[in-house]
Amino acid sequence: MKSLDVMTLMGQDTGLAASYNKPTVEMLLEEYLKAVDNLTINKNRLSRTEVEKVSENQQILVAQIRTKD
Repeated sequence: MKSLDVMTLMGQDTGLAASYNKPTVEMLLEEYLKAVDNLTINKNRLSRTEVEKVSENQQILVAQIRTKD
């Protein structure tokens, strides 16, 4: 993440840079979600990619069960 985005998310004064950098909430959220796995201390939580893999596997299993029925 850009340091200016981090300062914005933390509510810190960005001074004159605020005039030149006006990220939307969606842009800040997208950048934060990219970094959340690296910022997480509790590693017991599944990362977004792991959740996506589990979801894909679950969908495959459901499809296989339906074809067998």
